[in-house]
Amino acid sequence: MSFYEVGRKDAAEKLLSLLRQPGIKVRDSGPVFSALERLRNFNVGFADAYLAGCGLAESSAIASFDRDFDKFKDVTRFEPAA
Repeated sequence: MSFYEVGRKDAAEKLLSLLRQPGIKVRDSGPVFSALERLRNFNVGFADAYLAGCGLAESSAIASFDRDFDKFKDVTRFEPAA
């Protein structure tokens, strides 16, 4: 639970519902919607979910030591050289 006593999955579902309403425009909607879908389906933070969505939109691998990215089968992660 968060400070607002709303679980991650529930918050993602509510935001997806809101942002899909007619008249609502979302800048860079691909990564945003991808992030919210990932939040709904995986136990990850928004930043990781958003970066994964950005990487997918750009067809780019993610350079990170964070293994949370490995939860996403459609995203490639590599560890940067030390």
